[in-house]
Formats: sequence, C-alpha cells, structure tokens
Amino acid sequence: MTTESPGLYELRIYLAKPDKLEELIERWGTHYKEIFEDHCNVIGYYVSHPEREPEPNGVAMLLAHKDRADVDRSFMAFKTDPRIETAPGPQGYSLVEDWQRIFLYPLEEMWADEKGREGDDAAGKPDLVE
Repeated sequence: MTTESPGLYELRIYLAKPDKLEELIERWGTHYKEIFEDHCNVIGYYVSHPEREPEPNGVAMLLAHKDRADVDRSFMAFKTDPRIETAPGPQGYSLVEDWQRIFLYPLEEMWADEKGREGDDAAGKPDLVE
C-alpha cells in the first residue's frame, strides 16, 4: 500500500492454539492473505523453521508503514473489512492463542538522523518503547 520509503516496520506474531497451526496457515492462505494485502504493505509471511523449532506454533508477517498513523489506518481497515466476517470456516481468532506486535525502526534511518543532529540528542528520535 505504501509507495514511500517505510519509516516503520511491524512484526506481527500469531501463536496458534494447540493443534491449530495447520488450520491457521490454511485460513491465512485462503482468506486473510488477500485482505491483508488490500490494506497493508506486506513484506512477507513466515513460520518457525522446523530445524530450529521442531514444533512450530505460530505464524508471523512483516509489514511496512510510513508512520504510526498508517499502522492505525491499515489495522482498522483490515479489522472492519466485511470479508473477514463472511469467510467460510472458523474465524481466525478462534485459532489463535495469543498475538503480539513488535514495531521496528530502521537503524540506518536512526543513524542518519543522529549524524544530522549532532548535539540535539532527543529531537526526532523514535519512541522505541511503546
């Protein structure tokens, strides 16, 4: 969705309820993927690597946003999309035990900001803790 250089990345991790990971992956692939991509700038979808975590229990996606307002706008647009309610099968959150969001700020931008502001230690820095 965003054509400008992203200023903020979001890693969303969804932990599946016991024995529901395959259903969650299927639901994302057949129903949610298109809705996510209509409202968000999706970098990719991920699952734990089986060699590192023999029993993966979650899926993740990496999103790019231009700022926090863009995060809120895209999340609300996804949440209120009528296709979520009309998709056949179990609702996605009935398959999810828990989820979390981690916001990531590109260090390259932070380093560039710091070089341009020598002596001004707080102005323009992102709020790293929400």
